[in-house]
Amino acid sequence: MQRTITIITSSLLLIGASAAGWGVQQQQKAEPNEPAKVQQVQQPEQKKEEKPQQQQASNSGQVASTAADKSGNQGKKQELLQLANNERARYNAQALQVDPEVVGSAQYKAEDMANGNYFGHADKSGTTENGMNKLHKDNPECRSWAENIEKIKDPTKPISSQRMMQMWIDSKTHHETLKNAKYTHTGFGIAISKDGTMYAVQHFCQK
Repeated sequence: MQRTITIITSSLLLIGASAAGWGVQQQQKAEPNEPAKVQQVQQPEQKKEEKPQQQQASNSGQVASTAADKSGNQGKKQELLQLANNERARYNAQALQVDPEVVGSAQYKAEDMANGNYFGHADKSGTTENGMNKLHKDNPECRSWAENIEKIKDPTKPISSQRMMQMWIDSKTHHETLKNAKYTHTGFGIAISKDGTMYAVQHFCQK
């Protein structure tokens, strides 16, 4: 019996700084099974490949357990955090801190894709970037934010955290977001659909 392995990734980037309530959105549609082009949106700012250097990152805190994060994937999320910070350390980027609200928006997006049987930064109707909207609503102090997503269906073997992170590292747009030194906080979301497809989301926030 033939088994199908599905692996897809996509990336979304939003950058702050604009004037008096206007914003510019630019989006290019990705070809099937390839990462989406980077999208940029300007937002008001809140007041108040070079050669990598080998360096081991320390884990910046435990992944937060919140009311919005009951997916049962805490161990995998903790591993993803460590892997992300290890990769950032290779480029002298500071370790990401876990923010419970960012965890909540990432988990919300992962569950929405799994329950809605769709894959993309926009919601199932294609009208709004619901994960990013929730991230900004719950974290108005974020000056810029970004979203990496992926889905994997592989009945042949378990899906490890290392494999999940490597997919993002191997994609140029995702890797640029992952190692971007301006981001200070992060959160992961993981959900599995009824057909066994795993959806993973990493949200980034600059505070």
